[in-house]
Amino acid sequence: MSLIICPDCGHEVSTAADSCPNCGKPFLPPKVQIIDRRPKEEFPKWIIVPIFATAALLIFFIFLYSSQNNDNSNANISVRSGGTPARKTISETDERKPVKEITVTSPDSPTVVQPPSKEIVVPENPSTTPLPKTEPDRGIVKVSAKVLAKNGITRPVTREKFYLLDKDLSSILAEAKIDDEVGQGLKNAFALSVVDPSKYRETNEKALAAIKKHIIYSTLTDNQGKAEIKNVKPDSYYLFAISATPNSYAIWDSMITVDSGENILTIEPQSMTEVIPDPNSEDE
Repeated sequence: MSLIICPDCGHEVSTAADSCPNCGKPFLPPKVQIIDRRPKEEFPKWIIVPIFATAALLIFFIFLYSSQNNDNSNANISVRSGGTPARKTISETDERKPVKEITVTSPDSPTVVQPPSKEIVVPENPSTTPLPKTEPDRGIVKVSAKVLAKNGITRPVTREKFYLLDKDLSSILAEAKIDDEVGQGLKNAFALSVVDPSKYRETNEKALAAIKKHIIYSTLTDNQGKAEIKNVKPDSYYLFAISATPNSYAIWDSMITVDSGENILTIEPQSMTEVIPDPNSEDE
């Protein structure tokens, strides 16, 4: 039997004693360690199967729901419920205005007797110069002009003014009260005054002044005989131009209708009217 020292009186006391026989100090009973030898419960393996099955079903329903939402989103591009207008596709919203092609023909002019001279250009009215940009409700008139020479060769009308008038040339010349000195019509009388303004000065001045009052739009052809007029108000006009060489001339005088958008004037080659010198005229 082992002994221990009493902490109060210092006497030796047996370890089996409940208290000190000298001072009566009680001793605490020894601690007893309880060991649980029961087998530990493990996580049941059978529950893994329903967990994986539930997870697989959840993923399937999420995928199915996402696919339905995508289909509904695509369907809403063209059709919406509740009376909301459908979103149009690119082809439906592309509202470009159609191109209008206009074929312009002019009657051949008769040959007249007149000595050769230089050409002049009808002055442009500054107040009717079109704006550089085209408004949505306006039109663009594109011109491509050519002339047919006596030898059958077609060439472009380069650096020549073309006009849109609000009245035909014959009516304008009639109002100007010009003289028909060669007896072949007012248009030819005006053309002769362009070829030789010194000889037909009065006719030339009256005709040009009258034409200027009726100019609505104008343009100048390039080296290929092409030009365009922008910002043209949709309406009916008279296409007018005159081109002269020392021994011939050509006149354009045709009614056209301009719509909003692009209007392409397909002008047939105009035959040049040959100027034959007057054998009775005195040589200068």
